[in-house]
Amino acid sequence: MTKHSLFTFFLLTLFICCKPNKDEVTTLSVYTGNNSQIDTVFMYHYFDEDSTYIMARNAQGQFKNSFELDAGFYILDFGSEYATIFLDKGYDLSIEISDFDQFDDCITAKGKGKNANNFLFEQFLEKERQFDALDKLTSDEFDALMSRFVDDQKNKLSESKMCQETTALLSNKLDNDMSEYELYFKQLMDFKKLTDTIEVAPNFSGKDIHGNVFSLSDFHGKLVYIDVWASWCAPCIHEAPYFKQLQTEYIDNNIQFLSISMDCPDHADEWKRALENNKMVGTQLIADSCFESSIAQDYYINSLPRFILVDEKGYLIDINAPRPSSATIRQLIDSHLPS
Repeated sequence: MTKHSLFTFFLLTLFICCKPNKDEVTTLSVYTGNNSQIDTVFMYHYFDEDSTYIMARNAQGQFKNSFELDAGFYILDFGSEYATIFLDKGYDLSIEISDFDQFDDCITAKGKGKNANNFLFEQFLEKERQFDALDKLTSDEFDALMSRFVDDQKNKLSESKMCQETTALLSNKLDNDMSEYELYFKQLMDFKKLTDTIEVAPNFSGKDIHGNVFSLSDFHGKLVYIDVWASWCAPCIHEAPYFKQLQTEYIDNNIQFLSISMDCPDHADEWKRALENNKMVGTQLIADSCFESSIAQDYYINSLPRFILVDEKGYLIDINAPRPSSATIRQLIDSHLPS
């Protein structure tokens, strides 16, 4: 997913909740757990990415700061992970990630403002679970899933103890999110119709960090699971440890794990830093011309991440394969492993 498409999910900006004092400051503390190597957390408003707030780790291992800011939705950017939060004047909010390696499952909010933020965290997790395989759904199945999800979330809002202004805010945000999902699903169905005619996986090439050129055809005879990503793509980085785990699990099988970055050549240093920072292993390539490269054009790639599965004879199995974090990816791989 591109950064810009991430921001289009949330078009709501300024809200004053429960009549706060206009002079009140907002205090935010973030604790990332003992298994996090992060030294700096960035926070920015959805509607203005240039309005960046920087939080450095203190002696107690926390990121803590006080802000004079407008009420609204913000992104906490941890580099490899991100979280949507809601801040209002007068909040004294603590965000805790008990296990950074299991970020989405282990993030909670405490203190003033906890209810709205825990609702956001739980909603995100539920959305990830239920909308994991949109490309496998029919239009009727998608509509039914959307209806159930929205009804469930709005029932939770109506039963919550949050103030009326916050409830209305979260309800409107949900409507905006679902409108974006509807648009995305339509684009996905159009994409599927377009790509259903492709049988043989188009060949492509890329260079590794030493400048050596590798092509998809070099791995003929193996099942190939391809990760198309970029250093600036937070959802891509999120999948990196899951991709690495798959490589470990299938090390004795006839499968090639191949990663190719859409970073532009003049940003190759950022690609190399991302490889090092995220301990990404295996065959790591960079495309020759970003989204103008042959893999982006031939596989209709205009958002990230994208995962592709190709069989040992070079035939395309899935042009939009499940992500490494998906519960279905192992079943798909197992069913196509060469004997």
